[in-house]
Amino acid sequence: MNPNLCVKLADRLAALNENKGEVRQAIARVLEAPALVLGPEVDAFEAAFARWLGVNTAVGVASGTDALALALRAAGVEPGARVVVDALAGPAPLAALVRIGAIPVRVDVEPETLTLAPQALKALLAGGERSQAMPRAVLATHRDGHPADLAALGALCAGHGLALVEDCTDAVGAALDGRRVGCTGLTAAFCFGPERSLGALGRAGLVTSTSPEIEASLRHMRDQVFDCPLDALQAAVLRAQLRSVDGAILRRQSIALRYDTALAPLGIIVPTERSNATHAYCRYVIRVSQPQAARAALTALGLGAEACAPFGDADLSDANAPVARQAVAQAVALPVYPQLPADHQRAVITALATALGR
Repeated sequence: MNPNLCVKLADRLAALNENKGEVRQAIARVLEAPALVLGPEVDAFEAAFARWLGVNTAVGVASGTDALALALRAAGVEPGARVVVDALAGPAPLAALVRIGAIPVRVDVEPETLTLAPQALKALLAGGERSQAMPRAVLATHRDGHPADLAALGALCAGHGLALVEDCTDAVGAALDGRRVGCTGLTAAFCFGPERSLGALGRAGLVTSTSPEIEASLRHMRDQVFDCPLDALQAAVLRAQLRSVDGAILRRQSIALRYDTALAPLGIIVPTERSNATHAYCRYVIRVSQPQAARAALTALGLGAEACAPFGDADLSDANAPVARQAVAQAVALPVYPQLPADHQRAVITALATALGR
């Protein structure tokens, strides 16, 4: 192994360089545009993303957290309302709930996909009916690019009069039964931070909805209530890269397959991809029985805290979530960005095999 090798968890500059010509043209176009906030560039990106996703309503906002807050509020979540989140929910969804004055109710995740467990939700709703403390909505996070079980969660929501909101902040390009995520819930939130599969130069987000009546409400809240418009520069850069995002996700899937092939025989738990799902691999998170050894090996390669503890900011203090607790203890994130050099991936695999004594 090259002792001078420094492996990155992500390389946003490499992604921008692949689309350098289109990105430069987009930036130049914005500098000549009449509006730097909202305006025709934002309109064009919203329309392009809606076509790509397969929805009619797409509203650009300033960040993924803004997108989550608007998606929840537009779905009818008022201050004081309870919202179900999975026990691995990170800072963004929790910050969005705080922003709108809602109360998170954590439930456990499925052991295979680490997405919200329908059986755990079913048990919670049964208890809520008895105590009359029913939630108003369910926020279904598509974990690391793998879709949550929207059919089961949607059926439970429909049976109890709850809004289903999709958290697609890590799931651009993920799909269920051939349909992209973000097309099923009443509303859905996307994040386009620089490290995402579709990344802006800075912060950016977007809200979609399956209800035409909600679009006017979303735009009013974006412009007049939350004041979180998407700026023209981010919109133009995102639109320039949208045409190549499917190819980038295919490369992520190829890298993930190489990890699967090399690591599964070592007794490492690799990400699950259900037969009806398309995993977008925003992150590639493994679970190991010797997490400290694995994390030390990755740190030696240059990977930092996010790789060593991908769910380190999950708050499980008041959650009955044994599956999530075990995932927090065992999880390690590996680099899976499309431009990952083959020798860097081999170094990661070798380091893990050595550290785990395989």
